[in-house]
Amino acid sequence: MAKTKAAVPTSPVDTPAARLQARLDELKGRLDDLCHRLPAHSPPPSMIARMEDLEDEIARLEQRLADHAEGAT
Repeated sequence: MAKTKAAVPTSPVDTPAARLQARLDELKGRLDDLCHRLPAHSPPPSMIARMEDLEDEIARLEQRLADHAEGAT
């Protein structure tokens, strides 16, 4: 039985860095939306927690993207 080749990325969107960037953009959009919906007074703790979760995940993805860029050079 012949071995099959792994799929080769056919567009920039298929690269790991592009997927990380797309996910990062999505999370930043969610955070921006949440910030705009945040009430000025007495924000619900669940909204604050969600904002913190998004900020943490964004920071992790930014670090992964930076690490990936360093490895590519």
